[in-house]
Amino acid sequence: MRWCLLAMVLVPSVAFADKHKKPPKKKPPVDMTEPAAEPAPAPTPEPEPPPTPPVAADATPPPAEPAPAPVATPAVAPAPKPADKPPEEDKRKLFELSGYLQPAFSVVHRADAVPRDRLKYGAEATRAGVILEGAPIKWAKYNLEVVVAGETNDLVTKVDTVDSNGDGMPDDVAPTTERLPGVFVERAVIEIEAGYGFSLVAGQHRIPFTVQEQSPSTQLMFPSRSGPNEVFVQGPDLGLEVVYHAPEDRAIAQVGGFNGTGEPVEVSTVHGVTYSARIDINPLGEFPVAEAANTKPGPLRLGFGAGILYYSSRHYDMAGFPGAEERDLRAAASVRVAISGLYVQSEVLRRQRTDSLSNRPDITTGAYVQASWYQPALIGFAPLARFGWAAEDEGFAPRTTLWLEGGVALYPKVSDPDALRIIVEYLGERRVTEAEQANGAIVQAQLVW
Repeated sequence: MRWCLLAMVLVPSVAFADKHKKPPKKKPPVDMTEPAAEPAPAPTPEPEPPPTPPVAADATPPPAEPAPAPVATPAVAPAPKPADKPPEEDKRKLFELSGYLQPAFSVVHRADAVPRDRLKYGAEATRAGVILEGAPIKWAKYNLEVVVAGETNDLVTKVDTVDSNGDGMPDDVAPTTERLPGVFVERAVIEIEAGYGFSLVAGQHRIPFTVQEQSPSTQLMFPSRSGPNEVFVQGPDLGLEVVYHAPEDRAIAQVGGFNGTGEPVEVSTVHGVTYSARIDINPLGEFPVAEAANTKPGPLRLGFGAGILYYSSRHYDMAGFPGAEERDLRAAASVRVAISGLYVQSEVLRRQRTDSLSNRPDITTGAYVQASWYQPALIGFAPLARFGWAAEDEGFAPRTTLWLEGGVALYPKVSDPDALRIIVEYLGERRVTEAEQANGAIVQAQLVW
């Protein structure tokens, strides 16, 4: 009975489940062939960027704008005054300090001199120069060169009378001297530019009569100027001159007036004025008068020059009364050539002097030629040669002198040859009229700073 009841319950339930059961989904048949490639979708056109304006070839693209920063109010600095300048610039314009040292050693033998003077050797007077120059104003500059030499000068500071026999009458004088170092001013001038190539030079300097008188002492080819030059003019003088420089220094003209004695007018017993004029023509352009500077390699340069001096003076005696009058006329002509380290310079000089006492002309003629050839190697070296001649007092008692010099200049620092120079030179002097001669040698070192 129990089994009949259970069958009656299960059979209807199974029939109801089969009636409401969902049919299973059919799977598509598997295609074993390779499927055909699907066509690629057409690209979607991108929108064109707006046209950019043309950019110049040398323009740089503008930098990206930075993110805005908070705005801060900067402190306003006071505007600098026109007079405020960097201290370095003021120092450069106000003054520039330089200098040089020239120690030298020499030996000279004079066979016909007295025993005391036959042989002299040792150290020469060492020259030390200090140069101060500057341009505190745009159109005005100054130049000061003071030279201290190893030689000394005896200055008479006091004179006493000596009564040797006690009779109340002076029999002699006893001077008291003081030895002072040799200090002198080589150059102390002010130069004012007037425009259009003109300038005014006033002060103490060498009269521009010859080429060698215009060359600085540190730029001479030899340790000293030539013998003929020293016969005609020596040392600096005081005066005023007008200078004209043409473009590229193709022409330089100088006209001036000097005391003619090398002394201030207050202490001189000679009153007069020396009038000077000189012109230098450089057809190929700038050609400095500095001799040693022209020995450096460079293009062809030519220079022609002429100078003239006229000195009219009156001499006064110690009591202050006038004496003889003197007229002195001097002329000079020069030619210079420089190319590739070779430098040749020559001058001819003439002088005629007359005075009211003798009324007899004193005529002197002289000339010299010198050459140098600079060659840079491990050290720079330049062979030197110079010949000079002078005939003094040709109209009455002629005296002829010849000079022969030769040697070599050494430049240890090729990159800066002017810093240190050593000259080894032979000196030969022959006084033809007196039949005397002298031979010697000199070694000079020059250090420029």
